[in-house]
Amino acid sequence: MNQLSAGSVADRFSQDNISLEDYRYSYFNNTDTYQPLAINLNLPASCYSLVSFLKEIAAQVTAALQHNENGALDDAGKKAIAAQLRLMAQQLTHPDDIQHLQLKAQALEQGYNQQMLLDLNKLQEGLSLVTGNISTWFGKTTKGRATAFAVTPCADMDVVLQNQRDRRNEVESYLPELHKRLHLSTVPHFQMVDLVFMCGEGNAHPKHIAYFLPEDEGYKYSPIKKTHYLSNTHLEMIQRISQPLIARYTSLSWQHQDLRTLAFLGVLGHEYGHFITLEETDFSQASKADRWLSVTLQEVAADVFGFLILAEVWGYQHGFSLQDCVSYHTSEMLRYINRGFHLFPDSDGMVMQLNYLLDQGSIAYQPQQQRIELIDAELFLCAFRSLARVLTDTLLSNDIAGMRFLERQYGVNSALTTRMSDFYRHLNQQRPVSLEYNQPAML
Repeated sequence: MNQLSAGSVADRFSQDNISLEDYRYSYFNNTDTYQPLAINLNLPASCYSLVSFLKEIAAQVTAALQHNENGALDDAGKKAIAAQLRLMAQQLTHPDDIQHLQLKAQALEQGYNQQMLLDLNKLQEGLSLVTGNISTWFGKTTKGRATAFAVTPCADMDVVLQNQRDRRNEVESYLPELHKRLHLSTVPHFQMVDLVFMCGEGNAHPKHIAYFLPEDEGYKYSPIKKTHYLSNTHLEMIQRISQPLIARYTSLSWQHQDLRTLAFLGVLGHEYGHFITLEETDFSQASKADRWLSVTLQEVAADVFGFLILAEVWGYQHGFSLQDCVSYHTSEMLRYINRGFHLFPDSDGMVMQLNYLLDQGSIAYQPQQQRIELIDAELFLCAFRSLARVLTDTLLSNDIAGMRFLERQYGVNSALTTRMSDFYRHLNQQRPVSLEYNQPAML
């Protein structure tokens, strides 16, 4: 494999070892690094009266990102945005919409408290607005960066959402099949939304498909949590990035047309996966030993448990076959891997999963064609069941030595990765693709 400078655009698949400090800003928010694919964010007509206020918010966010230290909003910027939120509230008529913006303005100026979070979670607003210094990709900055975005609920998916909220017990009943002591803790309230406005760091590259509130807003360890899953953004990524990759580099095909529901279930499964632990699990121990490896393996665990929940608990209820679930997960593996090595923990984690599948004989690599062939969907499932047990006995059991062994065997610097060097060299010949948001209402 070409050995150029670590994290360089010229070779994003370099296997050079780098430190956590080297990750900072590497291959991040650099528009020239990505091949953009334009999509429209469509603000509902009912919100057109708010455009002037959104433009003022965008101006404050952009100025902070360009001129302030670390691209963060200062107190003056926060107060200016809070004033715009209160002016927006005066344009609205629904009580929940008004209270939502008033509480968001108060939080921006004073910070959250528990009562505010309780009040916010009771609301059913038609337009949710998040703004402030929002967390970004792990390892890129130590603090949040100026961002503002707005989302609307996916009302047509309410039945699917409620059905999944009512089926937590099915996941709890399934976990002992993987390991008798696995436990599912409280999962944040999960909202499926469409993104209709974005500015600031979230409008850079690569794009996010979810935000975790209020943690991403800087309010850590809140017992009241909510996830905004950006359905329209994710669906575009699948159709325009993931599917072309799987078509080019595998023989897998999509048998099911309802990608929106499949993608939602896949992300929700991943969310559940983050909250599957043992009683003794303490990620802080692994983080002290190797922060990057700890976060990478936590993403692997969420992916693996999430896939198993999708494939063995939820999928068949919605008409998805095992083959559908395998195709979905494989396409997402390729999308994340295509970002490169040593740049994002979730991408490095996908490399580990691919290598584990290769080692287990569930997939085969054909170097002449630079293609990955699925041997059998059942073998894929068995390999992930095996990996779930391995992760339970290492990551979830605080076994640092075992975690390091997994990294040596299956990580980006492993011999398995080197075996596929032609594949990565071929990927490296083209820039990775990223979405570019067009916002017609904001022109």
